Amino acid sequence: MHSTVEKITDSIHTVGKTVDPRKLLQLCQEIQRFQKIAAFGLLKAETAAISLQCDLLMQGKQIFTQVSYPQQMEYIQSATEEDLILIFSCTGSYFDYQDFRSKKEALRRPRIWMITGVEKEYPPFIDETLTYPACYGQAGHPYQLLTIASLIAQEFAEYSRNKG
Repeated sequence: MHSTVEKITDSIHTVGKTVDPRKLLQLCQEIQRFQKIAAFGLLKAETAAISLQCDLLMQGKQIFTQVSYPQQMEYIQSATEEDLILIFSCTGSYFDYQDFRSKKEALRRPRIWMITGVEKEYPPFIDETLTYPACYGQAGHPYQLLTIASLIAQEFAEYSRNKG
């Protein structure tokens, strides 16, 4: 048990030490600016989206989320340039389960952020990334995603307080 708690703690500290504060601030500025915001993730990554939804709602900022992957895809495909979409994906593979590249032309260019544990080249419809070094496995990855969702919410609160 002690080993598991230690791995979880280490994975959380890794997020705190490595997330780029400038990118985090940029994301918070966009959350402030956009009226239509959605956050999605697959499986445990969706818990981070739900957590962010709750934290932002407590601050008066409403965002949409949906557990069902097909319904998430429907939302993304019908989104426009007025939408900000946050994708939580530890492995960065969120769009790998859908032939999204062929549907690129159908996208009306929502603004999409990938929040991920993997730095790699993403498809051109991903506008920005917020990354951290992923700690894979049961003991790490869900807690890292929840931590970064919490950091977004806390930074948004700070940004909103200083801006207003």
